[in-house]
Amino acid sequence: MKDDQRDSNPANPKDDPLERIAVLERRVAVLTRENERLETFLAVLCHRIFGRSSEKMSPDQFSLLDTAAPAPADPGEAEPSGEDTTGRHRRSRGGRRPLPDSLPRVTREILPASTQCPCCSREMARIGQDESKQLHLVPAHAEVHVTVRPKFACRTCGELAQAPAPDDRPIERGLPTAGTIAQVVIAKYLNHMPLHRQAAHYARFGVLLATTTLYGWVEAAARDLAPIADRLLELLLRRTKIHADDTPVTVLNPGRSGTHDGRFWVYADDTRPRGGIEPSIAVFRFSAGRAGKHPGQHLAGFKGTLQADAFSGFDHLYRGGAMVEAGCLGHARRKLVDLVRAKGSPVAGEGVKQIAALYRIERRIYGLPPAERLAVRQSEAVPLLDALRTWLTERLSQVAPRSELAKALGYMNAQWDALARYAADGTLEIDNLTAERALRGIAIGRKNWNVIGSDAAGKVAAVIYSLVETCRLNGINPEAYLTDVIGRIGRTKIQALDTLLPFNWRPPDASSSADPGRMNIAPHTAAAA
Repeated sequence: MKDDQRDSNPANPKDDPLERIAVLERRVAVLTRENERLETFLAVLCHRIFGRSSEKMSPDQFSLLDTAAPAPADPGEAEPSGEDTTGRHRRSRGGRRPLPDSLPRVTREILPASTQCPCCSREMARIGQDESKQLHLVPAHAEVHVTVRPKFACRTCGELAQAPAPDDRPIERGLPTAGTIAQVVIAKYLNHMPLHRQAAHYARFGVLLATTTLYGWVEAAARDLAPIADRLLELLLRRTKIHADDTPVTVLNPGRSGTHDGRFWVYADDTRPRGGIEPSIAVFRFSAGRAGKHPGQHLAGFKGTLQADAFSGFDHLYRGGAMVEAGCLGHARRKLVDLVRAKGSPVAGEGVKQIAALYRIERRIYGLPPAERLAVRQSEAVPLLDALRTWLTERLSQVAPRSELAKALGYMNAQWDALARYAADGTLEIDNLTAERALRGIAIGRKNWNVIGSDAAGKVAAVIYSLVETCRLNGINPEAYLTDVIGRIGRTKIQALDTLLPFNWRPPDASSSADPGRMNIAPHTAAAA
């Protein structure tokens, strides 16, 4: 009797077939959404590992997306927020680049077997010539520079005379010249060649050097060059805007087993996009760990706009009001690009197209003064940003809350004020790629040297990276710069330290037409800071 009453009681939801079906359907819906989220996450992860690193979208990828959503009249190709943001700076396609005139020429003239006319036997007149060029690279070789200081003595009174020892040794009683140390430094930090590979390379032409000896040279050079890197940071903190970013590295524990995490931080200001006359600067710092206290110590005293990603370690810097946050629209775009490539998401494609229109505006105004850039942004970019904001609000209410798309849109929504701040300031950039490009050398080198030997070695690397990257931003050949400065830094007074800054430095033969200190990468107009 009780069993019959329980079976017929509709108030018990566990025994109601319809209710059980509804529960199962809800569970299936939850599991389906979770499965879709995990599939999207796996697809994005696989593309990051195995796919192309370029973020440029092809027209074929856009043709698969729904184009009915609000988008620019000519969506075209979504330009990545990378180096080529202006037509005049695009890479030239096709054609062989001419060899520089500064290279020495070795001419070989090949005459015909006979210059007599086969008909009349008269001597032929030279009427022209055909000329072809080949590039010949001379293999590296080692030299021993011997300094001889003869001694002279008076046989009558015993007086002695000898020239004083030169003070051009970068390391007291050391073996290397300044050029040798510069080559080791450039090979390690710019060409990403670890010291043990360099030692093997030098052994092939008969010079046996221990890895510890090479590191001793690098450490001594960084110790002498550290005041220049500190001075660069001092000048950078006087600016009104700084880009910041960081990247992880694995650090060994000397004398112990295991490793720990380290961080390279970069603080940079590239003035070329805004047509500035100030020199561009990039400064690196190393820390054990990623705690927010480290950027606080590095940026102590700075008052202005800090353009960075949404790292929570920067949040405490904005609370006092001395620093204002500016975001990276390229970082937000990257999350949408991943979804387009992984799942062909039409909604993400809509966002990528709208952001592409903003980047086309930036391409046109590259190199213009801040006032002109601001005027164009206010008239053209602000309406597009308003449309993007409206689209973002609508789409957030339509997507599944825990999906990867919701995370990408949620990032934009949470960071919106920082992302749109560039439109109200002509000195700011649309993204933080100035800092990301500066870290590219470390990301590439990490695949070669894998780990850093110690925290001290990380600080040594930060000094070298600061000078090498600042040279790159200002069109200076870093090897020529380091060769000269390493030889001069010990004889330079602290009051004249600014003359050795990369953008103030002039090579010894700067007056010649073939200046070895300049690279053909659109050198920046240097000005004394």
